[in-house]
Formats: sequence, structure tokens, C-alpha cells
Amino acid sequence: MMDRGDKPEKSAEERLAKLMKAWNKAPDEARQAFLTAIAGDLHPGRAPIADGRYLTPAGIARIEEALKRRRLRPEQAMAEMGFGPRDKALSRALALGYGLRLSVISALTDWLDKQD
Repeated sequence: MMDRGDKPEKSAEERLAKLMKAWNKAPDEARQAFLTAIAGDLHPGRAPIADGRYLTPAGIARIEEALKRRRLRPEQAMAEMGFGPRDKALSRALALGYGLRLSVISALTDWLDKQD
């Protein structure tokens, strides 16, 4: 019989499965706090611009600042990122809180990193 000190080490897959289970059960506030906490490891000093498909308040502020600094409309930024020049997705997300496609979130993150 094994005592507690002799437990076998859990594999990375098991630990990630446990994390995913906890993530799925966590409320939105806890998820946002977790993302903010690990954002420092990924990009020191920067909060994530989105939580899933929805922009965070910090993300909205950062996007609006970049647009204002470059005197661009959201549609022009979308065109710079390779989307259609008439794509209103970013405008709707900024003004009305609509969700964005994950490809737009990814392109937006890269675009913002180039602006800074």
C-alpha cells in the first residue's frame, strides 16, 4: 500500500484536463482574473485584449487609443489586418459589445503589437 508521499506524478495531460474542468466551472470574473494574472507572463504589463470572443475594457481602450493615434476608423484598421474594407465587425464590437471571430482577435492582437 502506498502512503501519501509515494503518489505517482501526474502527467501534463492530466493536469491540463483538471485545469480545463476548473475553467469550465469558473465564473466569468474568475476567468478574467486568471487571464489577467497570466497575461503578465505572456506580455509583461499588458492585459489581454479579449476574453474569448469579446473585447475586454482594457482591450477596447487600447484599440481606441491606437485608432485615435493613427486617425483611423475601425473599418480601415480591419482592412490593414487583411479583412474586407467594409467589415463592420470591429465597429460593432467596440460600440455595441458584439463578439468577434477568433481570427479577428488574433489579427487585432498582432496589429496592436505593431502599433506599440
